[in-house]
Amino acid sequence: MSLGLKQLQRVVKDALREEKSMRLFVEELRRNLGPGIMVSNKLKEIASAANEQLDIMEASGHRFDRNSFKVSIVLEAASSEYSQVRKLAARLLPPRLGSKLVFDPASSVRCAAAKIAPTSLVKEAVRRYPKDDQLITIAKGKMLKEAGLPTPVVADEEFDMYGDKRLGDAVKHVSQFEGEDFPDSWYERTAQKLCQQYGGNLEAS
Repeated sequence: MSLGLKQLQRVVKDALREEKSMRLFVEELRRNLGPGIMVSNKLKEIASAANEQLDIMEASGHRFDRNSFKVSIVLEAASSEYSQVRKLAARLLPPRLGSKLVFDPASSVRCAAAKIAPTSLVKEAVRRYPKDDQLITIAKGKMLKEAGLPTPVVADEEFDMYGDKRLGDAVKHVSQFEGEDFPDSWYERTAQKLCQQYGGNLEAS
């Protein structure tokens, strides 16, 4: 099947436009996230490096400024053929736009969008993708937060059976515990029982 001149021109024009938009996207990433993400000249590898950098920032409590990215450029990247790029776009776009990627075919993209999407939208995504365990976990977390339930606190040390003491405090508590004082009648009954069980095998001390 041959292409007409106008069709060929449109194909070339679309290809050039896509190449330009991806080049601008990479420049935006480098401008905002630094040159450390330039691990390759391939877009999907650059996007993977950028996603990893965002993961590190989030894990360490650092927030990145979505507003520093040009929305029009990131929006173009949201239609990329690579899931790594779409996932990154979901994280960089304003929530009202990034949340729309919650129905993306790739789970990683859905989950990235679900974190910023309204709970109602995430529930709808779960109904559409009922086997996406990570998406379900995100949905449950959002529902618990909306219900006002406290987020479980992860302690940096183990806690003992007493509840609020750290393991070191518990050990100290046990080592200082001398036990209860029992009445003399208890000791007498215990001694008589031992003598009955063991007879003359007990030596007096």
